[in-house]
Amino acid sequence: MRIPQPTAPGPTAARRYRTLALAAAALLAGCAAYEAAEAPSPAIPAMPYSVKEGALSLGADPHVEAERQEAVFSADFASLSIVPVYVVVGNSGSRPVRIGPEQFTLALPGSEATAPRPGSEVALMFPPERGVAHYATSGVSILGGLAGPIGALAGRVAGMLGGLMLSRRDSEAAEGRRDDYARKELPTVQLERGQFARGFLFFVLPRGTPAFDEALLTFSPPAETAVPALQLTLKGLHVEELPASSRPSPFH
Repeated sequence: MRIPQPTAPGPTAARRYRTLALAAAALLAGCAAYEAAEAPSPAIPAMPYSVKEGALSLGADPHVEAERQEAVFSADFASLSIVPVYVVVGNSGSRPVRIGPEQFTLALPGSEATAPRPGSEVALMFPPERGVAHYATSGVSILGGLAGPIGALAGRVAGMLGGLMLSRRDSEAAEGRRDDYARKELPTVQLERGQFARGFLFFVLPRGTPAFDEALLTFSPPAETAVPALQLTLKGLHVEELPASSRPSPFH
């Protein structure tokens, strides 16, 4: 009795193997990148909120809308009760003034003031992006589900590539997010006359914080400037209450 021997795939099948394997690799490679976007930086008088005291001026623009957060941070901060506020500080005086995030607080009605958190720390509050592993795994499943041995081979190839790539891609995406958030936060600088400091303040509110529409942003200049605290009442925020239980990842 002759035992049938396996036959090599024909040219058409071989081309399909290569095509599907390349498609799997492209799918895996294209899901993980973190894309950073820049926030508009208008002049202080053109910002939604602004105030001037002595030689110092302050402008603020709270980014509470989901579409703006997605555009600038590729995230929905509301899911973790994070309020990002873009600020610009200007110095028109003859003496340099030190500016830093620690000089700012955000107070909600009936609650204590909250200090901002570092951008790199805020980035670490989030789990890895769902898109990296989820969509790559979905792509492997789709390819593996194609008809016959072609689909099986494509699925195996994609699986091997995925195993090698996903952990590295996750790490690269997380590192890119940390670097971007740190770069976008308000820096600690010495402002000379005519200079401006620009960047985000990340206010992380406690879980269970009730919904609110207004918040008081306070900037306390160094004592040697003899300038009183600059305050802005941020209105129309429409921030919803965050339940004490955790929610899914805010990243898409």
